[in-house]
This record gives sequence, structure tokens and C-alpha cells, in this order.
Amino acid sequence: MRKGRCRSWIAVIGGTARDIWGFNYNGGLWRSTDDLRTWRLVWQGTPGLFVERALRTASGRVLIEVGDRGGRHRILRSTTRAATRFKQTFALPAQSYLHFTRNWGQYNVLGGPRGAIYVGEYGPNPNPVHLWRSTDDGRTFQSRVEVAGRSTSSPDRVRHFHGVFVDPITHWLWAAIGDNGPEPRIGYSQDGGQTFTWISRGLYPQSRAVALMFAPDAVYWATDVPEQPGAVYRWDRRTGGVTSVLEGLTEPYFDVLQARGWFAQISEISTKTDDGYIGDDHIHLVVGNGSRWQRVTTPWTRGAPQYKVAPLGLTLPDRAGCSWLSFPNLKGSDGATNVKLCLGP
Repeated sequence: MRKGRCRSWIAVIGGTARDIWGFNYNGGLWRSTDDLRTWRLVWQGTPGLFVERALRTASGRVLIEVGDRGGRHRILRSTTRAATRFKQTFALPAQSYLHFTRNWGQYNVLGGPRGAIYVGEYGPNPNPVHLWRSTDDGRTFQSRVEVAGRSTSSPDRVRHFHGVFVDPITHWLWAAIGDNGPEPRIGYSQDGGQTFTWISRGLYPQSRAVALMFAPDAVYWATDVPEQPGAVYRWDRRTGGVTSVLEGLTEPYFDVLQARGWFAQISEISTKTDDGYIGDDHIHLVVGNGSRWQRVTTPWTRGAPQYKVAPLGLTLPDRAGCSWLSFPNLKGSDGATNVKLCLGP
């Protein structure tokens, strides 16, 4: 693990090796092609605009999620591969936005068109809650799934999407949904996102997750639970049973790095005031290879107790099993700290 060499606190917001995207709340979109040794400003938004996420599509165009001071979030699509000009293609509903880099993705999933882009809707309490899909490389988006929100009395209500993923083994589309009561669930779709089979639903903390880890014989996840002990769970592909493989976690877990036969899920440092957090001031990792798992304490700590520290912008791993991500509010940082995390022998 190591920090980037850039003195600026430009935060990573997604990408792949040699194609990493960043922002710094000044309305700009930055790109690094040299493993974060340097950044280059490629696009500057209007005052009050900030870029939250970036995704390069199969066509080479770039999608970005931008927010404004009024709290509205939109998706813009670049008009060229260089991503120097953008055109708005979708306005998310009021108070809706994306959660992490895995809240959207371009996938070839079973029962769906090749190269479809899926966007899971996140926010305080959207109603209804949508799974959006684009079948034209991000030029337009349509609702694929519409579920009653938390403000309703529906027994099927949910709060928001935590993530949407493609299973590299079966090519099913998977979703993780939060948060409490009957809301949390984890499941898969075999028809391109039209319907889902839930492998865990309404069981707290088991059913509340942000990201998933896909192995040939099982699917794993660490729970997104700040106020009580959580665990790493395993869903057996053959039997459909769910069991815990590592218990006693005292922090919520968010993004996942999966590479070279290993998994690492990264924790958030929450706050007691907002979340009833029972953990400490360190970032932790849950690391495993399917047969053994362990909780690892990192040296990264938060700068002040009132701040949350969440892993942001995790890039897709390179051939060496390495990804970049960003942590805001770490001790000793004036903004965000970019860290390179590598897995495998």
C-alpha cells in the first residue's frame, strides 16, 4: 500500500490503470495516465458544480455524475474520447445520487443486452427507488426496476441501492439494497434486472451490505453495520445456504477489491452521533481468499471525531492486482488521501 506522489488533494473517483479520474470540488475533472504521479485538468464545469464519479464506457466516451449547490445530480456524457466536452443525458430525481463507484457499471449480464449501463439510485429517501438502465452507451436512461421507498407502508419497501454488480461466474446481475427493517436485501437477476431472487432479505445485519465478493463456489460480503457487531457472510452457490465465516466486526464495510484470487473489503470510520458507531478510529480491511479470512487494522486514522472516513473512487484492479482509492478526512491530510492497495502473492 502506498500514497500517490501528487501534492494536490485531488480525490480518485474511478477508472482503470492508466485511466484514472479525479476531482477536488472546484468543478473540474482531472485525469492521470501515469499511476497518479501527475494529474491533468481535462474539463472544467461551471461554478458551484462538482464531479462525484467517472466511468469510461465501451465506446471510449466518459460518463460523469455531477452535483450542484442545490443538491441536484445529473449524468453527463463526453462528446469525445478525450472527455474535454460533455452533454447532459440524464437528471436524477430530486435528492437522488450514486453511492460509490459500484453504484453503476457497464455489464454484459444474463438476460440483458450487451453493454448495458446500470445505475442504482441512492439518496436519503427516494420514492420510488429506481434501477436505471441505458442500452445506448449512456445517451439515454430508462427505469428497469421501480420499488416503493422507505416513506411508504409497503412491505416490499426499500431505502436505496447500495450497489449493482455483474457476477463473473454466472453473468447474473446482482444488487445490494439498504437499510433497516424489511428494507435490506441481497440478490441476483437472471433476466437483465427485470426481476430479482433475494438470497438474504430483511435479516439485520446479514442482509445489509454495500459490496459483494464473487468466488467460483460462493458469494461473500461483509456487513454495512455501524452500531452492532457484524460479520462476513457466505452464500453457497450449490446449496443456496448462507453462513457466517468471520464474526465480531465492529465497523461497516463498503467497497471491495477483488484480484488474483484474493478479496479485500474496506471499512468506513463512522460517527457515534450519527450512526451509533461502536468501532475505533482506524480504517480496517477484511481480507480473504475463500478458505481463510482475517480482519486487518491499517495505520490510517481519522483527523477528528466528528468526521466520517469512507473509501471512495476505487478503481478497477490492474494486472498486478492493484487499485487506487481515496480517503477523505484522514489524520495529517488537508482533504483527501489517495492510496494504492494491492492483492495477491
